[in-house]
Amino acid sequence: MSWRRRWCGRSWRGLGQVLEIAEGRLTEYAAGDVAVAEVACRPKLWLPAEVENEREWALVVERRDWPDFGWHLEFHGVEFREIWAGD
Repeated sequence: MSWRRRWCGRSWRGLGQVLEIAEGRLTEYAAGDVAVAEVACRPKLWLPAEVENEREWALVVERRDWPDFGWHLEFHGVEFREIWAGD
């Protein structure tokens, strides 16, 4: 089965809950640095290239004031794993 078929056929139940978790974790992570609500933009889902890791994925949120920067919130299914940032 192709990767596209595997991902397109996937159920995204719980995505609303995951986005709430992500928003809270991101706000907490960046609290001493910046007002996240003011600079966060263009969230993207990053899906793994390997089929073996199909439950691993990340939400990457860019910054309006720093185009090459992104906060990476990693998940396993709907379980939050870690957050890191980089450019």
